[in-house]
Amino acid sequence: MVAAIPGSINEVNADWLAEATGLKIKTAEIGIIGVGVGVASAVYRAKLTGENCPASVIIKMPALDEA
Repeated sequence: MVAAIPGSINEVNADWLAEATGLKIKTAEIGIIGVGVGVASAVYRAKLTGENCPASVIIKMPALDEA
């Protein structure tokens, strides 16, 4: 099954990340990064726990504010 593209960061969680990546992710602690540094999108870091998964991944979403 292919993971649906999330409409907002609120739709991204450990289950979605596991489905999207094929990794065995147990938890994902998601926080915004890159605020006020000239990025054109919303950038988040997800700190992960699970079996053979990276410690964290970066998630880019559409900008929070309309340009």
